[in-house]
Amino acid sequence: MHRTFPLLLCTLLACAPASAAPVSWGSYSTLFSTERTGQTEYRLNAYRVSGRLHILRDVTYRLSFRGGQVRASGKPLKGGCTSGVLKKGEVLLFHRATRVELQIPSPGCGQKQPTSRNR
Repeated sequence: MHRTFPLLLCTLLACAPASAAPVSWGSYSTLFSTERTGQTEYRLNAYRVSGRLHILRDVTYRLSFRGGQVRASGKPLKGGCTSGVLKKGEVLLFHRATRVELQIPSPGCGQKQPTSRNR
């Protein structure tokens, strides 16, 4: 029985459904933040963020921030609003980024992010 239990446990873990969220955090810290995760969407609003956000499938995104640094697969992004496509396997690296708003999928930078009142 002792030999089959670890095998059974591994089998159960391997068969467990994976999260369908489009992103996954590595180590990270946030200050005054809210997150929403769904099968096809992810939203983050935070006063400050540091950490690594792994992209699990191709997505469109809208990101705005005021200070600190954000890099997409090693390339620095400018503050303000940026939108585009992130490919599976890419990483968003946040280093003391402030006033962060991230939305996946993206409505584009010309669109105002919906609030809970107008959803």
